Amino acid sequence: MSQATQQLDETRLALADALQAGNWDAIGELDQVCQVKIDQAM
Repeated sequence: MSQATQQLDETRLALADALQAGNWDAIGELDQVCQVKIDQAM
């Protein structure tokens, strides 16, 4: 697995945990991180 893919997967897992916990502050931050990582991967 490439480093970019691994980072996206880790961010996805953290986002899923934050969603389950209802942690909207973390969700907002992780959403932004995910968007940046996707842009970098492309």
